[in-house]
Amino acid sequence: MAWRDSVGFADRLQLINRFTEALQTSDENLSRSATLQEARQEETACWDKASTKAEYLSLSESRLAQLLIKRPIPHPPSYTEEPCTLPPGVPESIGPFTLAVRINIGLFSTIFCAPAPSECKSSKLIALKVSNLSSIAPPHDPIREARLLKLARHHSVLPLLDTLHLPGEFILIAPYFPTCLSELLKSGSISITSARSIMSDVFTGLAHIHSLGIIHRDIKPSNILLNFPSLGAVIADFGISWHEKDPSSEPVSEKITDIGTTHYRAPELLFGYRSYGPEVDLWAAGCVLAETIDAGHRPLFESGDLGSELRLVADIFQKLGTPTLDSWPAAKEFPDFGKLEFKVFQRQTWENLVLCPDAAALDVVSKLVTYEAGDRLPACMVLEQQFFRNKQS
Repeated sequence: MAWRDSVGFADRLQLINRFTEALQTSDENLSRSATLQEARQEETACWDKASTKAEYLSLSESRLAQLLIKRPIPHPPSYTEEPCTLPPGVPESIGPFTLAVRINIGLFSTIFCAPAPSECKSSKLIALKVSNLSSIAPPHDPIREARLLKLARHHSVLPLLDTLHLPGEFILIAPYFPTCLSELLKSGSISITSARSIMSDVFTGLAHIHSLGIIHRDIKPSNILLNFPSLGAVIADFGISWHEKDPSSEPVSEKITDIGTTHYRAPELLFGYRSYGPEVDLWAAGCVLAETIDAGHRPLFESGDLGSELRLVADIFQKLGTPTLDSWPAAKEFPDFGKLEFKVFQRQTWENLVLCPDAAALDVVSKLVTYEAGDRLPACMVLEQQFFRNKQS
């Protein structure tokens, strides 16, 4: 049939790869060779049955959706009450807290879990974020973080219970949350319903802080903490956040571009644009949403093992298409745009990029992960989209 001449080998291989990924997530016991063989059979069945290219693509998308719906979805951890037992570890003394257990070590701070003091009625366990003031480097600033957490007080933002100054150290005290979105993604235990609920909280929090003029600047799964008993989400880690009126924030047009985390960095940052706004959070949140609804919970963009900016730019271009000044007018203001010449890639469809049968979810991603920052849907409008209105589905 003539229509088959218009479908290249690369097109068929791309669909076979998508079937492979869908089969791997629907049956983890399948070997790699068996998965590939079955993926080829699935694609060939669609190829043989179709009488037009449109029908071939339609049959393939329908079959992929069926495989994803059949995927067994483990339930997220079920918490019936707030945790009251310290995580395993050797207790240390942090100021007045004598039973603090270290749970995470970062470049600029260390997180401990400790029993809440008797006067704390809201939590049985607390988290201590201990920052060594001598090692802090911009844009990291725990004292500014405390100010912004107080300003941003909201049910979708990590509550700040108190702060504590010790010699050479500054401590933020907050309720303890034993898990985060990153851990759930690793476990593969997020249904589309849970994804909707968690991300609704995230966009609610973003809408609130953006209305106050705060840019978070590091939205990623590990900074989305989950509480009890419903796994509702709160946005955490305001250590590099920005607010125009805060005395330690950079001037509006001289913001630091070395912010965010690898996969979630907006493209304007990668080209040296310092007058960016809250849209960098919207790009990052769109990437998190894509990862959360994807059947394999794969990051939307890759930056390689070393977190290379050049690798990240190349991956974005390969997936969203190589932009030009016509398609990305704002890039005219970017100091580093045009310094390198990239291969011209065509834009891929969202159905190819994210393995998710929910078209409304993909529609939200498409309105956030877009080159032109001014075209990204504000957080308050994200919540009005069909995906977030489908609360019963």
